[in-house]
Amino acid sequence: MKKTKIPFSSIATDSEFQSKINCRVTPIGLVIEDINGNRRFYIHPNASPRVLKKARQVGHKIFEYDFAILDFLKDVYGYNVKNLNGTESLKNLKCVDIHIFWSFKDLEFLFAKKEDYVNLLLNKLERTRRIRIDNECHTSNGLIRGNSVSLPYAVQLPDNSNNGKNRWFKISIIISDISAMQGNASLKEYASNVGIAMTDKETYTALQKAIMEEMYIDNPFKFERYTKGDGLLIEIKKKTTEFYNHIAELIGIEKRDNWGMSTGKIVASILNDW
Repeated sequence: MKKTKIPFSSIATDSEFQSKINCRVTPIGLVIEDINGNRRFYIHPNASPRVLKKARQVGHKIFEYDFAILDFLKDVYGYNVKNLNGTESLKNLKCVDIHIFWSFKDLEFLFAKKEDYVNLLLNKLERTRRIRIDNECHTSNGLIRGNSVSLPYAVQLPDNSNNGKNRWFKISIIISDISAMQGNASLKEYASNVGIAMTDKETYTALQKAIMEEMYIDNPFKFERYTKGDGLLIEIKKKTTEFYNHIAELIGIEKRDNWGMSTGKIVASILNDW
């Protein structure tokens, strides 16, 4: 498949949900932010009736497509987007690097339907210290393992290889789980270590975080600010890489755009170059 460079190549996401004892986790909303700093807050279509009612009252958007990133691309960039049916075949591919911090739920709640998440993505994910895609593809050349997975969703983009003419591109995703880049620490600590203040993380107490659905009902805009405060993953990853590049500079080795996604891999890479 042909690939194209588009400004939204990296996207970060974080979800909020209500955990209940002996019950299925109920989504509330999520934030999506891209590499350009565009940020949107969405309510999940499977949120509780009370949350959905409040969202309509205050004007919060309930995402409409089967994959929330389609709503984001349409809302921010004005691109045409669509779900693909089983008979459509596209030659062009748009790969999106989705940044998360540790949680499978941040991936699950990008999908409107849990069964789509389970059938299309979950069986291709694995975790050691971080979540990653381990996708096995059986081809005429044998078994190929890849770190991306194609999804049945498409976006219409200008094709630079064809004089900018618009074409439909099938969306493929890779996962950048940054939760092991600085070792075992919270997201707030990750941010603090690279000079980013996450003041919105103090919005709710531990007890309030256990009843997040009530927090949304009580003050939707306060909830939105809190959720958007977790949308800094791309910047945290960038500054963490800059920190390791500073170490590289001090010991006289070449800087890299990517040292790896875990402290073990990063330390091994630095020592190997040294």
